[in-house]
Amino acid sequence: MNCLKEVVVKEYGMDKWEELRVASELPTILLDSGNVNDDKVIAAFNMAPDILNVSWQKLMDLFAENWTFNYANKIGYGFFLKKHKSAREAIMNMNKIHQMATSNIKDANPPSFDFKWENDNTLYVEYKSQRNLFDICLSCVKALGKYYKENLQITKAGNNKIRIIFPAESRLKAENN
Repeated sequence: MNCLKEVVVKEYGMDKWEELRVASELPTILLDSGNVNDDKVIAAFNMAPDILNVSWQKLMDLFAENWTFNYANKIGYGFFLKKHKSAREAIMNMNKIHQMATSNIKDANPPSFDFKWENDNTLYVEYKSQRNLFDICLSCVKALGKYYKENLQITKAGNNKIRIIFPAESRLKAENN
């Protein structure tokens, strides 16, 4: 939730964060150790576009970019991004990353991902989570493309599926790791 707070405060101001926090019944102090009830987290995300007068997709993109470029480093997960040479590698390790990142959080239920290759450069990713925050996943994949400076072609391929076409050089980077 602190990542969402950072986005809201930076883009819309502390008053808007406080309005969102109160409306979604979030605690005043947010810890990065998973102290917030999932229902309240989901409520905050769902209420944010109306309170901030922003589209859902723009909010998801802002959140994902902040997570990828800033927040992950602050909470010690930046090494996950740095250890990969391409978006392809990072995406293929999303299950491992989520399992490791939540291993010390009581009652954590991280999302999981199924992967199916259509060909050497086209991957289908199926998002599986009770939280139904697929749009965050989609935006995070976009942010990974930006992080690794790769022109990924990303489209929704169903309710919880993403189709990613990687540039050929992404495969070469992954193979030379």
